[in-house]
Amino acid sequence: MGFPDFLAEGLALASHRRNQWKSPGSIEEMQGEKLQTLAAHAFTRVPFYKNRFQGSGISGMRSLEDLRSLPITAKDDVRRHADAMICSGLSKDSLYRFSTTGTTGSPTVHYMDHSDAIRGAALRQFTFMECGFAPGDILANLAFSRMPRFPMQPLLYRVKSIHPAEDLEKSYRALKAAAPSIVFAYPSVLAIMADMNLRSTFPLHFSKAVSVSEMLQPGARKIIQESFGCSIRNYYGSSECWAMAWECENGSLHINSDSVILEAVDSAGLPVKDGEVGDLLITLLWKYSMPFLRYQIGDRGRLGSHCPCGRGLQVLKSLEGRTTDYITLPSGKRFPWMFTETPFGQTDGIISYQVVQETRGSLNMKLIVAPGAPPGIRGVVKSRLLSYLPEKMDMQVEIVDSIQRSGRGKARDFISKIKPPN
Repeated sequence: MGFPDFLAEGLALASHRRNQWKSPGSIEEMQGEKLQTLAAHAFTRVPFYKNRFQGSGISGMRSLEDLRSLPITAKDDVRRHADAMICSGLSKDSLYRFSTTGTTGSPTVHYMDHSDAIRGAALRQFTFMECGFAPGDILANLAFSRMPRFPMQPLLYRVKSIHPAEDLEKSYRALKAAAPSIVFAYPSVLAIMADMNLRSTFPLHFSKAVSVSEMLQPGARKIIQESFGCSIRNYYGSSECWAMAWECENGSLHINSDSVILEAVDSAGLPVKDGEVGDLLITLLWKYSMPFLRYQIGDRGRLGSHCPCGRGLQVLKSLEGRTTDYITLPSGKRFPWMFTETPFGQTDGIISYQVVQETRGSLNMKLIVAPGAPPGIRGVVKSRLLSYLPEKMDMQVEIVDSIQRSGRGKARDFISKIKPPN
């Protein structure tokens, strides 16, 4: 990467920083212009979308309403038709290859060329900076993904990576040795380290933390802030999109609307009202080598109105969990796990938890609690969770010091070992 890449990223970064303060109407107009260009490109140069767009009137596509006329692109489409989704004329061997973690299913592989990578780098760099990354920071990366070296990154902050799947006592010692000013981490990992820090003779303090990949639970946020003396912001990204939304100083999760169109739809693919939960679809307005239009990312969420901070970017009111997370009830019916998450936010003293279902009639929970948690917390959590279920189930709750993670260091809050129906 040379000066042209540095310049391209810098100009794109400056554009994102300006765009966030534009009015919602101006941002929607910008989306329309970018959508028209992207859709015309996909129709003429991407075999997968060219076949799908036949007869859709794509040449006039300029708005969200026009976009909704297109079929949804599922993860399985990407797995089965990845080669056909690559822009014609590009050699797959010349592209950067990325893979999702596959924590809720099979990994999904996707590609991008160098130009897309620079645009994506600028978007991600902008998002990092809005989350608190600043020149001169020493950044401790406690997520599995390696922090990409953007053209501008070496001039802004130094990165020290600590693998989160290692023994967490060892990782905590490595974190202290790194002496970071900002930490980029899975919240469940950082919350456990926060508990270790409270018991340390020489506790670690840093000013900023960014929560990534997992949902930041209220109990985890509280103990992280109190233990390390830091602020913490949410970052919402994915392997496919890199940077979709980030938490501002008012606590709102802002969508990068100048580069991403985010929809929330029901099971029939129709838009839900603002504030209602829906399956999230993303359209990346910056990615041309392997476009994603109305791509079902696998998350559920609520879209909201704009934030009083003054930014014109749309707000993602909340993330509600994975679409594939279901409890199988004794009757065989499936019940969305997301409907049971409220008790955990209402119960003080919870640092982290994991519920595993191995049979229809039972659930097993592992619970990590904060020092001084009420002695009856196991019974409280159990009764509250079971009260949300429409059928009676057995449940065992165990207080533990750690929770098993995937090879990539992530902790799933719910795991079903029951084979889903065909």
